[in-house]
Amino acid sequence: ADEFTPETVEVLVSAPGFSERSGAWIKSILVYSFADSAPAVFILKAGDLEGEFPISVDFRHRNRLIGSARFHGTVTTQPEARAGATVLSTSPPDVVPARSARPGPEEAREASAASAPGAVLTISRNPPPPADVELRIRNDDNVLRFELHSPHSRVGYHYAPMGEKQLMEEPRAYMKAIFDDLSQWARTAVTDDAEDAAAQRTLDRIASLGNSLFLDLFPPELQMEYWTLKQLRESGVINTLYITSDEPWIPWELVKPFNERTGEADDFLAGGWRICRWLTGPGPADQVRVAAARLVAPDLDLNFVKQEVGYFQQLALRGVDVGTPLRQLDEVRQVARQGGVELLHFSTHGNLSSQS
Repeated sequence: ADEFTPETVEVLVSAPGFSERSGAWIKSILVYSFADSAPAVFILKAGDLEGEFPISVDFRHRNRLIGSARFHGTVTTQPEARAGATVLSTSPPDVVPARSARPGPEEAREASAASAPGAVLTISRNPPPPADVELRIRNDDNVLRFELHSPHSRVGYHYAPMGEKQLMEEPRAYMKAIFDDLSQWARTAVTDDAEDAAAQRTLDRIASLGNSLFLDLFPPELQMEYWTLKQLRESGVINTLYITSDEPWIPWELVKPFNERTGEADDFLAGGWRICRWLTGPGPADQVRVAAARLVAPDLDLNFVKQEVGYFQQLALRGVDVGTPLRQLDEVRQVARQGGVELLHFSTHGNLSSQS
């Protein structure tokens, strides 16, 4: 491919409460490097209800979500409009690049650049292959809407709706008590001793929490379909799961499927699958402002440490005071005593202490 070869981008619209004149909620555009694309036109017709309704637009390239836009449309019958007319008014949305919950250096640089005002979202000509299955979770005014998609025809999902769940409060508020419990349980030391009753109780509680997340948040349609996915995974047809959500608060990785009717169970999603969690926009970390940071990186001949040192130094270009890498324990202690550093990043060998 060269600069004159266009890339195809799929545009998917989700607009609960509306119908689309042609019935097509997915349309394609050709994106050129040297010219504007022809628009993808969706003609929405409002239903009988008035008020604000959520509308979301996903942009996908080669079966990968590359950007998303969310906004509200107001449906109202205005006196100045012709008799019986329903008017839809919207405000222009900002297109936000899809964000990884744990981006690598290259992804972080691209996401940072694309988030800048007036920036252009970059389309890679040679992206990584898509995951076997994608679970898309939209949050429309505290209504979670689920969708399954797979690039493999044998799996059989093509932007397939999988039901919805109404939350009585925002996801962050919904999760508060659960996060409080997790924080409390994290203070319990977990050992390999099967006779450690306290540790086993904590593990049982976490498993029970995972079961509750599955039963309370996954709609019946998705719960039923999950066991088909499990069979496909165990038969070797699929093994990667890509979760894309609008909200960053619900720990979907902790979902632990359980069938109340048959007793069938599965591991946590993070344990049973090769899993990746992405956000359609900024997450909590984007609200953190760091002016001074230090990298703890002993002088070791490790490739990934070298990469992280190079990436960390580039933070200086974004106005972060990074100083020089801390090589010795005394240097780390001195920085801790002096204060003024908002972020310490450790890049070295490590040992996990079960008593910590």
